[in-house]
Amino acid sequence: MHYLTVQDMLWLNLQLTGSEQEFDFAELEEATFLQYAYHGSKDLTKQAARFLTGFKKKEPFTTGNDACAFIGAVAFLEANGQSFELVDEKGNEWLEGVWSDPSVAQDAIKAKLSEGHVHTKHGVPNFHEICEEVIDRYSATLSSLAVETVEA
Repeated sequence: MHYLTVQDMLWLNLQLTGSEQEFDFAELEEATFLQYAYHGSKDLTKQAARFLTGFKKKEPFTTGNDACAFIGAVAFLEANGQSFELVDEKGNEWLEGVWSDPSVAQDAIKAKLSEGHVHTKHGVPNFHEICEEVIDRYSATLSSLAVETVEA
């Protein structure tokens, strides 16, 4: 299984907000590590659900947390061979449902998955490439999260 790092999340936040944001390192580290599942990191959708809902709740950055949670969770899924299929114009509605009731997150994610291509370079996922593709695919969702993206 492949995981985003703290450095990946710092880079992602910069891409999404267009400027360096202040952050709480301990909160950022803890929020990023929500991708892991202690005693069984083998349930991809459960881990993605924890990451999506937990990163938003932790709010390690001064701005851009919602967008980082969404793009990071989708990138995590796609780096691990799952294609996330969500109609961009329905993204905000989908996210509101998941964030208002985190207990539905895992099932909501499962409903949007299909087998996909893993973007790798030398056997390692290229998270920057994956994130850039996800940012492009979900521009309407991101604008509803009040984050202006900058051209990569």
